[in-house]
Amino acid sequence: MSATSSTRTRWNRRLVLQFLAPTLVALLGALLTAVPYIALTVERHQVETLAERLFAEARLAGETLPWSSGDELDAACARLAADLGVRVTVIARDGRVLGESTRPSSELENHANRPEIRAALATGTGQKKRWSTTVRSRLLYTAWRQTRGDDVRIVRLALPLTAVAANVAHLRRLLVAGLLAGIIFGLAAALVLSRRMLRRVHRLVAFARRLAAGERAP
Repeated sequence: MSATSSTRTRWNRRLVLQFLAPTLVALLGALLTAVPYIALTVERHQVETLAERLFAEARLAGETLPWSSGDELDAACARLAADLGVRVTVIARDGRVLGESTRPSSELENHANRPEIRAALATGTGQKKRWSTTVRSRLLYTAWRQTRGDDVRIVRLALPLTAVAANVAHLRRLLVAGLLAGIIFGLAAALVLSRRMLRRVHRLVAFARRLAAGERAP
């Protein structure tokens, strides 16, 4: 290979890379930005929808559960939890657990410092995503303040976020696959365009050389 041909090849590669680099950076930027944003938006929407459902069910649960405590309320909470597919807890104003669906309420510690309980006592409703030390899972908690005369209690429903996490993970995989396909398509299109541009540049260079050699322009 002659020195001129080698120089031309390196020049061609450099020009192609200069043309493709901005496209690649833009596509990778879209991949790194869009996937987390869309996944977070979808997760937030699913959690909000789930919370609305749990708040509605908490109100219905409050109408169903007896105003009692101990074994009677534990049994009622367990039956309701089986019907709704959620964890059910009833908490007194001072944080004492009056009824619980997963284990005897007498074994549970005071819930006065739980953020969703504090919010429900203050505003009527509260919700929080956090790890449960009782069932050892990440749950969405929704708490609703129920009153009967001077009596006040909190009806709290909780649901594992495993389904939401699985949906978001599946969506993230689809987004990554789609964006990677877009990157490949974009690079292929950019490569085709760069080659066309190179051919035009070569024609211009050849034309300029002919002019420099004294050839008349057509």
